[in-house]
Amino acid sequence: MVDAAAVGKKRKIFLVRHWKIAVSALILGSALFLAFSLGGSGVLTVLKKHVPLVPLILFLACLWCGWAANKVYRNAHPTPRTAPPIRWWWVAVAVAIVVAAVWVTTAVLLSQMGNLPISADREKQRVEVVRTGLAAGAGAGAALTVLLAFRRQHHHEQATRNLEKDADERRITELFTKAVEQLGSSQAPVRMGALYSLERVGRFAPDHRQTVMNVVCAYLRMPYTPPPEISSDGTASRRVARPIDALRSHLKRKSISEVRQELEVRVTAQRILAQHLQPGEKFWERMHVNLSNATLVDFTMHEARVTVAHFSNTTFIGTAFFRDTVFGNAAFFMDATFGGAAHFGGAKFGTDPLTEGGVYRKGAFFDRTLFSGYANFRDAIFKRATFTECTFGSLVEFSSGAGDSFWFGDARVLEPHWKHSWPSGWGATAPRKGPGHLVERPARTA
Repeated sequence: MVDAAAVGKKRKIFLVRHWKIAVSALILGSALFLAFSLGGSGVLTVLKKHVPLVPLILFLACLWCGWAANKVYRNAHPTPRTAPPIRWWWVAVAVAIVVAAVWVTTAVLLSQMGNLPISADREKQRVEVVRTGLAAGAGAGAALTVLLAFRRQHHHEQATRNLEKDADERRITELFTKAVEQLGSSQAPVRMGALYSLERVGRFAPDHRQTVMNVVCAYLRMPYTPPPEISSDGTASRRVARPIDALRSHLKRKSISEVRQELEVRVTAQRILAQHLQPGEKFWERMHVNLSNATLVDFTMHEARVTVAHFSNTTFIGTAFFRDTVFGNAAFFMDATFGGAAHFGGAKFGTDPLTEGGVYRKGAFFDRTLFSGYANFRDAIFKRATFTECTFGSLVEFSSGAGDSFWFGDARVLEPHWKHSWPSGWGATAPRKGPGHLVERPARTA
């Protein structure tokens, strides 16, 4: 099925590149339609006599060709934000149009008078002809004046739009700058408000969405230590023997409170990223996410659409969800550490995902995942991993000591004859045609 939008885009690019040929052809067509609508001979003359709408149709076709020529020229030469100054040759053309109107009108009327008989009123008629010619020139001048007034009004409206746009840009810049400054505040509520201010900038200014995404990701990449495990009663010790111990206990409680507040801010930042990466009303297209070396807590990015994702050396605390996420151009998970379960069920990796060296401490679930490119799990360590109904489209590589608990039920290999490296106890069938399947192989006995 042909994509109409793609075809229209290609046609527009062709017309912009070859605008001179297109404009020349449209102007020539406009002139021909105008000539046929005013004159013509042979079959065209007979057709115009029997069908009165033919001249009107030809004239409308002439106007359409002129409009199309102007459209092609405007696409090739976008209108600048500032109005161009009036050139000297514009004035010369305007004067020439007025003079031509006077001359043509006078010449046509005087040629008609040549067929009239000589009479006493002939001189009066000549004076009337001259007056009519001057009136035609005045009419042409008035038309030019109207065009000049229209140009002035158009430029005034354009300047107003530019001022409004500049004011919006200035307002967005001020809001963005203030939000970035507030992210450095020592108070957690101020930092949380700054995140929502940045989200507002991205919501109302699509051109700044990637910048907002970069700032939020940079905040999450800042060094962070999660709060320590607290005992059931919420304190480190019930008894305080000395004033110095009381001071230390107070400072420790204060430090733990600040860390917990920072955790709330970071969870809010993660939630903002996730909701704008999922298709829907709040979706931001073609986003690049860079969370390398970040510390993420209960990170959720399911059903997301990401062009480029960087998670190298990232520490995931708690469960990480990437279900049904589509990684477009690249996905980097090199040396990432998953402290909890990692869910990649239904995810799609468009190009070669870099996942080597990762550590999956509580299990990794790649059920129904599609690896279109090179699936590189070299030096990755799994406690438990499932690849049920997974599809490997290219080379696959696991290290020999990756782990002992793997399951590849109904997994497919589109290139079964390539030299893959599978975990111990697994191998791929190699049929003559079609994909291969992962099957368990009995361990060799000495």
